Amino acid sequence: MRLKKLLLILSAIAIIAVGTGMLNKNDKISNDEFNRIIKTTNTGFVLKPNEDEKNNKIEVRDEYKVYDNLHKMANTKVVADAVWGKLDMEEERINKLIIEVMNSEYEDKEKLLSILRNWKNGDFTHCVEEHNYFWVKLNGNVGQATALK
Repeated sequence: MRLKKLLLILSAIAIIAVGTGMLNKNDKISNDEFNRIIKTTNTGFVLKPNEDEKNNKIEVRDEYKVYDNLHKMANTKVVADAVWGKLDMEEERINKLIIEVMNSEYEDKEKLLSILRNWKNGDFTHCVEEHNYFWVKLNGNVGQATALK
């Protein structure tokens, strides 16, 4: 029931945004990207692969490699005693990770998609917790995040 309410609210916002021209190429989600968004039962709103992505086999890597990428991306947004690698939060990288995770059978698929959806929309408010989640998954023992930058 809660998901239905959320879906209804998001749909209404999207219709209003598209109708009033609020979404354009300078916004966080462009019209083109908006048209690629679909609702799936298990994952909420996610990107639907475009024709190029459909024609290429989507590689679903070992979870460890995905955690490593996500951890390095989170490193750009947090303060930690030690940092091992950084990857920019590029929209293309986030989109590819969304599609990869969407096509995976990862145990924490829903959590990863939720984090990636937030990042895609520019929401990094929980990045400390997200960083530390990946840090634990990677068996981290030094470099826990303590604050947002």
